[in-house]
Amino acid sequence: MSMNLYDIETNSRLENLVSFKKVYYQSFETLTNCLKNNYKNLNNEDIDAFMYAFFPFLFGIYPYTYHTDKQIEAMKIVNIKYKEYTIYEIIKSFVYHFLKEYEK
Repeated sequence: MSMNLYDIETNSRLENLVSFKKVYYQSFETLTNCLKNNYKNLNNEDIDAFMYAFFPFLFGIYPYTYHTDKQIEAMKIVNIKYKEYTIYEIIKSFVYHFLKEYEK
């Protein structure tokens, strides 16, 4: 999902896309309910802001956590210092920084 959702959806059969959208919507609703239950200070506008920042953010995570050999070699040649992060670490940081002002 994080590689190129637009291409996946454009090139999928409608019934497969509908199945995907059902699961995607369910994850959206589940996360919304988690926010409502755990962050009482969030209003609907705050939740929408989080959701429409978080889900697009997820689409870009994979390339930051898995580098090809060619990418690693290019970074070495350019002398780019980078730190390896897991998907969990990146998501945790995003959620913490986005929601820290709304803690109970």
